[in-house]
Amino acid sequence: PVLDALRGVPAREPGVREFAYRNANTDAVALALGKAVLGGLGAYAERTLVRDAGFAHPAMYLGDRDGAAFAFAMFYAARTDWLRAAIRIGEDYSTGGCIGEYLRGAVDRAAPVGFDRHPYRRYGRFFWSGRKRAERPHLAMLGHGGQRGFIGLDAGRVLLIMAITGNYKPWRVYRALFE
Repeated sequence: PVLDALRGVPAREPGVREFAYRNANTDAVALALGKAVLGGLGAYAERTLVRDAGFAHPAMYLGDRDGAAFAFAMFYAARTDWLRAAIRIGEDYSTGGCIGEYLRGAVDRAAPVGFDRHPYRRYGRFFWSGRKRAERPHLAMLGHGGQRGFIGLDAGRVLLIMAITGNYKPWRVYRALFE
């Protein structure tokens, strides 16, 4: 299914940065990581996130019949472990090494979103940045139905909202933490 979805995506010239939020992009990265790293994507996540962040509970990816992870939306972890992951991401952002460089690139090399109705101006490497009217820089992880993760880049603040509702309006939380 991923290859079929990618066939419908037009080719771009190398170096062109254009906002294109598609689940197929995330799955393509997951498939590449799954083939390139020892033990596949789950083992990679175990080594670089679960263990390093100190998860207290099991975490998992759901997979298809061939064992490929549904990386765009199917990583499961306990709520407290999502908090540990966000804290770890904030710590890694501030350090050297390849993970810190990758995370800083999520801001430095993010593509402009290109439409006014979205609260963020840029998207890169699975993170949103450049929130309109926000005074504090942060990375945002925006999930389905109100799930949100915010990682402050200046003071080490982290906020997770694990509510799921179709009409969630988080503007008060944004204002309190980032303006």
